[in-house]
Amino acid sequence: MSDHRRQARSRPPFAAVVDGLRRRPPAPERDRRARLRAPDGRVFVEIDPDLIPDAAVDLVAGGASVAWDSCGCRGYCGIEWFDADDTAVLVRSGPPVFVPASRKVPHAAGRLSAWHTDDGQVLVLASGEVRWGGLLS
Repeated sequence: MSDHRRQARSRPPFAAVVDGLRRRPPAPERDRRARLRAPDGRVFVEIDPDLIPDAAVDLVAGGASVAWDSCGCRGYCGIEWFDADDTAVLVRSGPPVFVPASRKVPHAAGRLSAWHTDDGQVLVLASGEVRWGGLLS
């Protein structure tokens, strides 16, 4: 018997190969959600990239932490994390305000987003041109 025939007989039939591929579980996918690490080591995952100001103040009133990414770079330049006293000031001051574009800042872009940890802790991240309670400006 030729080597070619011997190799052909040792391989499974094509239908068996296809069936094996269909039964294989899907390959794991990379989790592409945005993540932030707090100074205390907690890891937050973004859950709402476009939070409205009223919802932001409601979350903070309910116990959410607050952080500010003043330049909007997602933490490459650093993020300012506020303590409980600061968040109380933010709640009392009402909803944050997005700073409109001007000659000084023609590309003004403020953004609010909601994040959470695996154990349910919530973070409101203000990014870029956002004013809130005199602490973010």
